[in-house]
Amino acid sequence: MSAAPSTPLRLARASAFLVLLGLVLGPGAPAGASPETTPEAAPFDVRPPAPWVRMLSIEARDERPTGGSRGGVRYPLVDLQTRVSARTQERYGHYTRQILNEGGISEAAEISVSFDPSFQRLTLHGVWLHRAGERLDVFEPAAVKVIQQEHELAQRLYNGTLSALIFVKDVRVGDTLEYAYTVEGRNPVFGDRFTTTLYTNHGVPVGHMYQRLLWPKGRTLHVKNHGTDFQPTVKDSGEEREYLWEQRDVPGLDVDDALPSWYEPWPSIQLSEYASWRDVARWAVPLYQPPSPLPPALAQEVERLRSENTTPSARLLAALRFVQDHVRYLGIELGPNTHRPHAPEEVLAQRFGDCKDKSLLLVTLLRGLGIEARTALVNTELQRTLDTRLPSPGVFDHVIVQVRLDGQDYWMDPTATLERGPLSEQRTQPYGRALIIDEATEALTSIPAPEAPEPTMEVEEHYVEGAGESGMGTALTVRTRYRGQEANSMRRTLATAALKDLERESLNYYARTDPELRATAPLKVTDDPEHNVVTVEESYAINAFWKDGQRDFDGSSVVRYLQRPRIARRTMPLAVEHPVHVLHRVRFQLNKPLSLDGVDRGEVDGPAGHFEYEYQLDDGGQLLLLDFRYRSLADAVEPAQLTGHLEALDKMHAHLGFRVWRSGGGRDTRAMAAFLWPWLVGGLSVGALLIFLGSGPRARLAELRAWRRKRAFSRKFESGAGESPAQPIVLTSEAEVSPQAARLRCECGASGAAGPHPPRTEELILGEQRLMVAKWTCARCGRARHAYFAKPGSRAA
Repeated sequence: MSAAPSTPLRLARASAFLVLLGLVLGPGAPAGASPETTPEAAPFDVRPPAPWVRMLSIEARDERPTGGSRGGVRYPLVDLQTRVSARTQERYGHYTRQILNEGGISEAAEISVSFDPSFQRLTLHGVWLHRAGERLDVFEPAAVKVIQQEHELAQRLYNGTLSALIFVKDVRVGDTLEYAYTVEGRNPVFGDRFTTTLYTNHGVPVGHMYQRLLWPKGRTLHVKNHGTDFQPTVKDSGEEREYLWEQRDVPGLDVDDALPSWYEPWPSIQLSEYASWRDVARWAVPLYQPPSPLPPALAQEVERLRSENTTPSARLLAALRFVQDHVRYLGIELGPNTHRPHAPEEVLAQRFGDCKDKSLLLVTLLRGLGIEARTALVNTELQRTLDTRLPSPGVFDHVIVQVRLDGQDYWMDPTATLERGPLSEQRTQPYGRALIIDEATEALTSIPAPEAPEPTMEVEEHYVEGAGESGMGTALTVRTRYRGQEANSMRRTLATAALKDLERESLNYYARTDPELRATAPLKVTDDPEHNVVTVEESYAINAFWKDGQRDFDGSSVVRYLQRPRIARRTMPLAVEHPVHVLHRVRFQLNKPLSLDGVDRGEVDGPAGHFEYEYQLDDGGQLLLLDFRYRSLADAVEPAQLTGHLEALDKMHAHLGFRVWRSGGGRDTRAMAAFLWPWLVGGLSVGALLIFLGSGPRARLAELRAWRRKRAFSRKFESGAGESPAQPIVLTSEAEVSPQAARLRCECGASGAAGPHPPRTEELILGEQRLMVAKWTCARCGRARHAYFAKPGSRAA
C-alpha cells in the first residue's frame, strides 16, 4: 500500500496531467511489477478503440474555453470512458492539448501512458497533430519507448510500473495535440469489485470534460458526491447502464495555500461496489491472516522475545522495537502485493518490508506472545474525514497495528523507527480513523488524537557576560531537550546525519546574529531512551556581544510555529502544526545590574494557539529571565476565524522579542524601549520624550513596548524554517517550492529564488519522513543556497 488516492490536476507537466486524469484507477491503479520486469515482457498493442467507445472530436467551441488557460497549454478535451464487465475493466483515455507559447511545447509534446504489465494490457490508438485546420497522423509505433519508471523510489517503494513514452516531433506554437489509448485489466487482489473517483474540477481549465461509465445492470453501484451536486445522465441499453457526466467550459479551481491534509478541495464523485466499511473489512481479513501454526523461524523469534522479557508490556515493546528497528522499510509492491502483504516468515527472513508487511509481522509476533493485536487501515492525509468517504479499499494508504493489553488500547506504527519511552507514552500519528481488519468490524474506529500537555521541545539559551577569553565577551550555552515524538524525530535525525554537519548547522544559525561566534566545545548529545528524552548541548563564545550598546533576544523556537499564510483572503481552512508545545528560555547573567520596571508577563489566545511570555530580574538585577511558551490548540483555522488568528499572531510576535540597552558613562545597563528611535527620527526631542515616559499612563507604555518588540525583531521572524532537515517548510503541493523559495532572504539581503531559473529539487529520506531539497543560486551575490521542504503527511512509509 504505497500511495494515497488519486488527486486532480494541478498546473504541472503534461505527463502529470495524463497520470492524474487518464489513469484515475482507484485501487486498481497500476502499482506493481517486479524490478526484474523488462519492456519486452509487456508489449503494447496498436489498433482502433473497441466498439463500445463513443468517439468524440474536438469542437471549435472548446478550443478556447471560457475558463481561460494557465501556463503554456490549454486543454480543449478530456474524455474518459470506462466499461466494467464480469470479465474485465477497460479504461479509454482521449485528450487534447493546445500549445499557447514556447513554454508549452515541452509540456505538451511528451506523452506518457503508465500501466502495470502484471495485470493490465495497453493499447495505443494514435497521436494526431492539428495544424491550420488539418488533422495529421503523427503516430510512429516503432518510436514508442517503454521504460520502467519507479516514481516512488525515493520512498523505498518499488512498483514496477511501465510507461509508454511518445515524443512528438515538430510541435509548434498554435498546434493542438490529440492522443488516445485504452488500458484493460483489473488488479486480482480486488476480485471483480470496482471503485474509482471522478473529479469534476481541476487546477487547469478544461473546454469539454466527458466522463462515461458503462455498468452491468445486475450489479449495485454506490455513488457519493463530494463538494458538488453534479448529477449524471443515466440510461439503460440492453444489459448495461450508462452513466454520463458531461461538462463544458470547466474553470480551473483556485486552491489556497497551507491546507490541512484532511481537507479535500477538489469536487469529486466517488463510485464503489462496497456497501459498507464492514464489506471492506471482510475483503481485507483473508489478506492479513497470521500463519497458523507458526513457521519455525517465527516460533523461534517469539520464544526469544518471551524469554528475554518477563512481563507482557515488556514483550510488547520488545516486539515493536524489533520490527521497527531491525526490519528495514522497503516495499516490493508487485501486482496483488499493492494491497496484499508478504508472508511474515518471508519478511522476517529478508528483514525488510513495507507498512503492510511490517504490520502483519508485528501482529503475528504479538499473537504468538499471547497479546491481542490486529492490523488496521488508515489514511495519513484524510484522517478523521474518512467518515465522509464512500467505503472502498482505495481510500487507505497506510497500515498500522491496534494492540489491547490490560484493557488499554494502543495504536502502533511498525514503520516508525527509533521510538523509545515507556508503553504508557506510546503515541501514533494523528490518523483520526482506522478500519480494524477483523470479522467483527462494522465501522471505522476513532483513534485518540495525540496531545502535548508538557513541552515536547524545551530550549534554554544561557548567556554569561564576561565569561569569554580574558574576561571579555560572553559565553553562550544552548541546551535543547526533546521529549516524546520530538525525541523520536531528533533521534532519527541524529541517526541519519553526521554530527559534524549538525554542529555546522547550529554554529551558522547563531553566527547569523554574531558573525564572530566560535564553538568552544563539540556538540554533546545525551539520550535517555527509558524516558524518551534527547538532550543536545552547544557551547559558544561571543566576543562582540553588544551591538551599538544594545542586545536583542527572542523566542526563536516559537517563531517557526507562528508563520502567516501566503494567502490571507481565504475560502479554505489554514493548516496549523498540531500538537505543538514548545518552551524557549533565555537566561542572561550580566556584569552590572539591570533595571526593569517590575515583572512583565502576559498571555495571548487565538483560535489555534495559546502563547505566554514572562520577563523578570533575579540575583539583584544581574540575571535577566525571559520565558516564551507556545501550545497549539487545533490543527486548522477555518476561514471565518482567520482574522482572529492573524490578530493573535501579531500579538504573539509583539511579545517575542526583548532588547537590553547598555548605557555609557558607567551608568547601569537598562532594558530600554526600542520605540525611542522611531519617535526621535520623527522629530521629538529627547527631553520631550523623557517627559512623556515619566508622566504617561502605564497602559500606553505597555502598548508601545509591545509595538517596539514587534518592530525590533520582525527581521528574525522568518528565520529557521527550511534551513535544516529538522525544520522543513511544509508544502501543500510540490508546485509551491518555487514561490516558497522566493520568500527566503539571502545573507546578502536579496530575496527571490534564482532569477529566471527555478530551483533544482532532489528527494531524500530522513527516518520515516520524505523531504525535498531545493537548490539554487542567489541572483544578486551568486551564493549557493538550499532549503528543505516537506508535504503534509509525507512519509517514507
